[in-house]
Amino acid sequence: MRTARPRWTTTATPPSAATPPVPTPTLGLISSAHPAISGTRGRGLLRAVTFERPIAAAVATQARDAGFIINPVAPDAIRLAPPLIIGRPEVDAFVSALGPIADRAIEEMS
Repeated sequence: MRTARPRWTTTATPPSAATPPVPTPTLGLISSAHPAISGTRGRGLLRAVTFERPIAAAVATQARDAGFIINPVAPDAIRLAPPLIIGRPEVDAFVSALGPIADRAIEEMS
């Protein structure tokens, strides 16, 4: 008796073959995306972005409105936990958008 294989294993290309790995230096640019960002912590793609002020909830709301899913883990920090199939274009888009997102969050908090 032959068991059925899950559909996703029959024709899918493994993510590692479909997209090149995202270099960590790209995420390192987050620290310079906005003056309100005090730094990052974490490794690889699993990161936290810390802010000088407690604006994480407002940043998460503005990011969601811009199409990015992040979550505030502290009043002054957001967590980035992208799917493993993320590519460099998506990471670059987030890094580019984070400055304007932070601006809108600060404006919202004022």
